[in-house]
Amino acid sequence: MPRLNKLTLNIGAYSSTCTNEAVNSLRPFTELFPAVTELYITDMGSTGILNSLFPEGFRAPMIEKCAFPEIATIDSATALNLALGFTGLKKIRISPLRPSKILPIIFGNMSGLEELYIKFKSNVKRLCGDAALTGIPRDVCRTIRKQENWNVDLMEVKTAPGLSDLKSKPCHCHL
Repeated sequence: MPRLNKLTLNIGAYSSTCTNEAVNSLRPFTELFPAVTELYITDMGSTGILNSLFPEGFRAPMIEKCAFPEIATIDSATALNLALGFTGLKKIRISPLRPSKILPIIFGNMSGLEELYIKFKSNVKRLCGDAALTGIPRDVCRTIRKQENWNVDLMEVKTAPGLSDLKSKPCHCHL
């Protein structure tokens, strides 16, 4: 489909019925859909299909907008591969179930983002949303909140990339 520019994938619909042989025979996304600039994944499904479509080291600079659902099944290595592969990404919509694992990868490797939409589940926001957004360890965030000590030099306690690392361009963040 060489002229298709918007694509919605439901990987989960196929992950339980695809054999390993079928998954391994998938061609990379950029070969199948070279002109797609907007990619919406409605169900991540198995990482096997995801890794076949987006093999390690892939590059898809033509993708400018992307939406990922709850990405609970994605591991850090796959998240890093996706972050490095979508080099032209300007807008991303995610709903991470493990934001402390996924968001630092996005903040540290997708500095060209102009719009970031993050949908937290209420329990995720309460548990580790602050840590995931700032790059400050979870225990330090808890201590700051508990003691109401808002005069902490955040750059001294930060240990991972955070939202502030996207400041190379004006970035709109919607939480």
